[in-house]
Amino acid sequence: MSPWEKLGIDWQDFHPKAKSILDDPFFWDCTNAFSPNGNDTGADLLEGYRERLKKNKEGHSAKFIEALAKRWGYNGCTDMDEETRDEADVALAFADIKLRGRCDAQARQIALDAIKNQRRIAHDETDPPHLQERLKALEQIEAKLITVANFEIRHHLFSNTTFPLFSVAVM
Repeated sequence: MSPWEKLGIDWQDFHPKAKSILDDPFFWDCTNAFSPNGNDTGADLLEGYRERLKKNKEGHSAKFIEALAKRWGYNGCTDMDEETRDEADVALAFADIKLRGRCDAQARQIALDAIKNQRRIAHDETDPPHLQERLKALEQIEAKLITVANFEIRHHLFSNTTFPLFSVAVM
């Protein structure tokens, strides 16, 4: 059985482009606490975001965190503990890709900032368990978000550019 088959994912639950964008089973592994939607925060966020998109397909993804924080019993994002907030920020960027086939630029930047913070915290802990595995996962997540950003920028530039048409007279 391939790593993809082991995930047991019903791909109809996700955007048609999502699997090609997130092209490594790591990003989809709901049992890996280091994957974007594998920890409790990330898994809950993915399902909450799915429900939100059923009601509002074009809802602003970055505003979703605030609403989710309140649903989880916080007064708002600023009341969330640092670890939960960072996990939610990263999870949202990947939930956006999985469910909409793209990543909101603001959500992506917030996620990249959260990754930097998670990396700093991991290094500051005294003898953290699984440090190398955690750092490798953060590197992989960060690299994918940067790749997605670069692709979206190129796609936007070329899809919004009109090229002059030249006619060549053949003699």
